[in-house]
Amino acid sequence: MIYMSFAVITGNLYSYLILIGCWSVLFTMTIYLKECSNYRKKGAVAYCARTNLFLPRVLGNWYLDTLLWVGLIYSGFYLNKNYDMVLKSLNPLESKLR
Repeated sequence: MIYMSFAVITGNLYSYLILIGCWSVLFTMTIYLKECSNYRKKGAVAYCARTNLFLPRVLGNWYLDTLLWVGLIYSGFYLNKNYDMVLKSLNPLESKLR
């Protein structure tokens, strides 16, 4: 997470691309190895049926969970990009006082 903070501070697209590349390779490998070791254990089929691979299952349906997580990620990017505008719309009295 500390490398992500450096990418946010620099605001450079290349730093994000490097992070995405490293994270996708490292996380994909470790998640795959974890899933392989899980399938050797007793009860793995039931565990895999009630959980997702990366993000937790909240609503019980894969499609609804995907929509939920995509919506949350998009709203996080929107709030980060338009932080001042969102604050002004949430608190209209503060914008009148300035």
